[in-house]
Amino acid sequence: MPEELVSKWGERKLLKSIFKRFFRACPNLKVGMGDDAAIIQPRPGRNLVFTTDTLIEKIDFDFDYTTFEQAGHKAMAANLSDIAAMGAFPRYFLLSLAFPSTTSVSRILGLIRGADRLAKRNGTCLIGGDLSEAPKVTIGITLIGEVRPDHSLLRHGSHPGDTLFVTGTLGDSKAGLELLRQFGTSNPEPWRKSLFRRHLTPLPRLKEGQLLSQKKLASAMIDISDGFFIDILNLTQASDVGAEIHLDNLPLSPSLREYGKRRKVDPALVALSGGEDFELLFSVSPQKIKNMNQLIQSGKIGARSVGKITRKKGIRYLDREGNLLKLKDMGFEHFISTSKS
Repeated sequence: MPEELVSKWGERKLLKSIFKRFFRACPNLKVGMGDDAAIIQPRPGRNLVFTTDTLIEKIDFDFDYTTFEQAGHKAMAANLSDIAAMGAFPRYFLLSLAFPSTTSVSRILGLIRGADRLAKRNGTCLIGGDLSEAPKVTIGITLIGEVRPDHSLLRHGSHPGDTLFVTGTLGDSKAGLELLRQFGTSNPEPWRKSLFRRHLTPLPRLKEGQLLSQKKLASAMIDISDGFFIDILNLTQASDVGAEIHLDNLPLSPSLREYGKRRKVDPALVALSGGEDFELLFSVSPQKIKNMNQLIQSGKIGARSVGKITRKKGIRYLDREGNLLKLKDMGFEHFISTSKS
């Protein structure tokens, strides 16, 4: 039986279906889906945190190896990761979708389901949005979170002598993307499947960000979305400092090491250049290192020290013996990176 297309339903019928399937009561939401705009009553003693991301078909995701549900999940993950980097709690989101009229209704609902499932898992409600027609699928999410005024974390705040930490592992998403482009999703080995999962359905580090915020351990923090190489620059430049990074300390998964072995590439360089890991990069002052290490040893947070903040500007990468390495620019930057491909 052929699937029903959006062109047969129209905007009004599709909106009614979205409202029926995805509406749920949300704390402090006075007016939600179904009106011209949503109304939220902020909780006393909380600041609101806003972020937005737009994902474009063939630039940020590709339906040759990505399902509509995975595309929705990834769009939500990108926004949740920004909220995590602020040490905040996500609460509400607006979803704007543009797509061809020849798209099936089931695929659009699947996309929303992918975004909403991850949102619901993290206590977040869909409160409105917009639908439009376009030649390619475009996903725009605006996420609203909240944080206590004295708990918010920013990119600036690092000082010379602070230790740099990274959560999780780096480079898996980039390796997964390259394998997907080359081989697709058919019959992957376990190590490939792990890398696919890190690219297609990443999980943002919300609990880690909130824990660092509540315990006031991080002096500055950023999420790794454009690649470590670029995001360490963003972090240090915001604080007008530099950093020394020990390449041997970068957290690498067994799957990425296997990828490097099979493709004869240095997995550490993949880790530096890989975007969309959605891990957290943060600095901790010498006075709080003991507490940070206790959290790591207790298993409450998975993070690894990768270097130090320095007074000297710029980023210096060191090998195991402490020798300075010369690395070319790497990482992803819109407009520049796409023009090189």
